[in-house]
This record gives sequence, structure tokens and C-alpha cells, in this order.
Amino acid sequence: MICEPTGQYHNKLMRASRRLGFFTNFVNTEAVAKFRVVETNDNNKTDQKDPRVIGTLGKLNKVIEFRRLDDNHLMLRKL
Repeated sequence: MICEPTGQYHNKLMRASRRLGFFTNFVNTEAVAKFRVVETNDNNKTDQKDPRVIGTLGKLNKVIEFRRLDDNHLMLRKL
């Protein structure tokens, strides 16, 4: 499962994917934007172009691993 981090909206998707045994990764949002310009010669963000760009970045292994933090680490981050 590969997606762009979207505030907190991606967390449920990533947790469910990991629970089902999928590998979970992010792509850097800046990398998606820049690669979209290179691939399509267009800097407009669209929901039609981004999945293809994200998939291509995944195939090129340009991803960031999604880390599941335990409850103690999550609590410390909130302090």
C-alpha cells in the first residue's frame, strides 16, 4: 500500500493495510508534485494523474516506510 501522507486521514488506511499483511509506504508529497511535472509536463494536481505518479514512484522504490509507533511513543509525541 502506497499513499501520500494526508494529515491524519491516511492512518486508518495504513493500519488496516498492515493488519491485512500488506507492506505500507508513503511517497513524499514534494516528490509526487515534481515527478508529476516531469512525467506529464503539467504542474496541476489532479486525482487522475496522481495515482499513476504514486505508482511509478513505488516501482522506482522512492518510498518512505510507514512506521507504526507503540502507545508509549505516541504519548511522548503528544507532550
